Amino acid sequence: HNYKCIIIRYQNIIGPDMGFGHAIPHIVERFVQGERSPFKIYGHDQTRAFCYIDDAVKGTVSAMESDKAVGEIYHIGKQCEITMETLTKYIGKLMGYTGKFEGAMTYPGSVSRRCPNIDKAKSDFGYSPNIDWEKAVSLTVDWYRKFFNSGRSPQLGGFEPPETILERSNKQ
Repeated sequence: HNYKCIIIRYQNIIGPDMGFGHAIPHIVERFVQGERSPFKIYGHDQTRAFCYIDDAVKGTVSAMESDKAVGEIYHIGKQCEITMETLTKYIGKLMGYTGKFEGAMTYPGSVSRRCPNIDKAKSDFGYSPNIDWEKAVSLTVDWYRKFFNSGRSPQLGGFEPPETILERSNKQ
C-alpha cells in the first residue's frame, strides 16, 4: 500500500524506569534488600550487550529520518558484550557491596549470549551508540536504587530467584 515503515528491533536497552522484569533492577533490588555474602550471580557466564536509552532514541530518530531505511529492519543496541558476572560485580561496587560473590544457576529459558549485529544501522544511517556500558549501568542503577530506597516496590516483575521459578514449573 506504499506505506513507509521501518522496523526497529531493540536489544538490551537500559535506563531509568525500564520496568522490573530485567537483570539490572533484579540485582539492585537484591542489594537494597540486603542479600548477603556470597551474593549469587545468576547466569554468571552468560553475556549481554547493554545500550543506554539515549543512544537507542538517537538511533531510532536517525532511522526515521533516513530514506534508505524505509522498508528495512534494523537492530538498535550496542555491540560491547560483558558477562553477567562483570555486570553483577560492577553493580555491587556501585552499591557499596564488599562481600563475596558466587556463580549460580541461570533463569529457565535464558540464552547464553545476547549481542545485536548493528552493522546495517551503522552503514545505512550512521548509527553509533556512544554511551559506554559502565555509564549506562551507573545511570540505570542510580534510578533503581532511589526507587527501592524510597520504600516502593514493583507491582509486577520484581526479583524472583530462578530456583523458585524452576520449582513452580516442576509442580505444574
